[in-house]
Amino acid sequence: MEGGASIKFTKVVDLAAGYSRQSEKMGQAVALSGFNGIAWDFVNGIVGIVDVPPQIADARARAFADRAGWRPRGEVGGANIHHASGRDGAVTYLPPGGSEVTVIYDPKTRLAKRLTIQTEYGPIVTSYADWRRVGRFRYPYRQITAAPTGLTTVVQIERVRPAPAMQTKWFAPPPAQPHGHLLLGKPARVDFTLTGARQSHILVPAKISGQDATLIFDTAGDNFLTNDAAQRLGLPTSGGVGLVGAGASNSNGSYATIDSIELGSAELRGETISVGPSPFPPGAKTDGLTGYEFLAEFRTTIDYAAKTLTFSRFGQPWVRKGVRLPYYSDHNLIYVEARIGTAKGLFRLDSGDGGTITVFPNYARQHGLGSGQGSDRPVGGGFGGVVVGRDATLPSFTFAGLRFGNLPATFSQNKAGGFAPRSIAGNLGAGVLQCFRITIDRSAHFIEFEPLPPNPSCGRGAAVSPL
Repeated sequence: MEGGASIKFTKVVDLAAGYSRQSEKMGQAVALSGFNGIAWDFVNGIVGIVDVPPQIADARARAFADRAGWRPRGEVGGANIHHASGRDGAVTYLPPGGSEVTVIYDPKTRLAKRLTIQTEYGPIVTSYADWRRVGRFRYPYRQITAAPTGLTTVVQIERVRPAPAMQTKWFAPPPAQPHGHLLLGKPARVDFTLTGARQSHILVPAKISGQDATLIFDTAGDNFLTNDAAQRLGLPTSGGVGLVGAGASNSNGSYATIDSIELGSAELRGETISVGPSPFPPGAKTDGLTGYEFLAEFRTTIDYAAKTLTFSRFGQPWVRKGVRLPYYSDHNLIYVEARIGTAKGLFRLDSGDGGTITVFPNYARQHGLGSGQGSDRPVGGGFGGVVVGRDATLPSFTFAGLRFGNLPATFSQNKAGGFAPRSIAGNLGAGVLQCFRITIDRSAHFIEFEPLPPNPSCGRGAAVSPL
């Protein structure tokens, strides 16, 4: 059970290597995910690969848990024992290249009672119960997993059966199945307006199954509609999903299937989208979000100065005009490298953030940046609730060929959620992104930033200069 609803799933695990493949109902559709040395997912025909370093470590830890969580104490191999306590039956393992995993064993049965993975976004805790014999093994038929945001997933297993040995290739993701079309056979150019308290969010006209809608184009967002918008558009919903994001909590959502979503003459067909409570401020004139799915189907250019989005096919010739950077990703999120002073870090590319830079608390502590000035105050929000922060000024921030001197910024004070990771440096918002014409090519795995510092919204109070 997740998001307040029961969901059917099937999972196959290689108990020797920890490789896995899972299918689960996503409304009327089926989503796939797996691990074959790398973590991947397959939703709406898109293959998402996790390659951001801390998430790679978390995926390896989950693979270790998949193959080790059911084993009696003393029978778990393939990881160094970092710490063991005879008093509470706890053993902390360090899988090769993975995050820490702590297992608490029942002293009588020697079977796991609770397993904790120290992930990038805090401890993920799974409790095991209802152990039953399966052939020569015993397996926990009830598993409850809790995340730091309060999102709880209850797994009640109906059937477990041993399977013959499988080849590694069976755990690989399926081929991508494109859903995107350029209706006029040429690049689609879409005008947008800037909205929000800082006039920085990209608001685009859209059509959903032929009906008019308005959406925020968010480089850190998936296709999403508010409950009110789904009702107005006559979209039936089903299933359940836990909606998490910037804040430290979560909310329950569901899924809807739409025939099409159009931004100008760029169209996605046969999409499953999430539906839930509005994450927007009261009075916001938007029906939802889009972003990841269009970025996955088209080479996308965001031109803040001209206020246009341009969608074109992957593989077309491209004249280099700016600074081309590789990036990391974990499903829908994109991370690029930048520097605060001399301290390097990975920053999330987030056009849905109206600020400049939000520095995350652990990174600030690790690099002696302080915690900001003044009192805590709400500085933003979205799925999961409010982001609490403090004001600050960064003497030097360097990114994509530009140096920002005395850049007004925010230091997150959140204790959990998307703005409180262990190692990611911060969130790169529209106050900096508006200094560039940005082209994102997920097929070639690069982003090109063409500096446009004359934009009056660029840097918001900072002294901006080329390197």
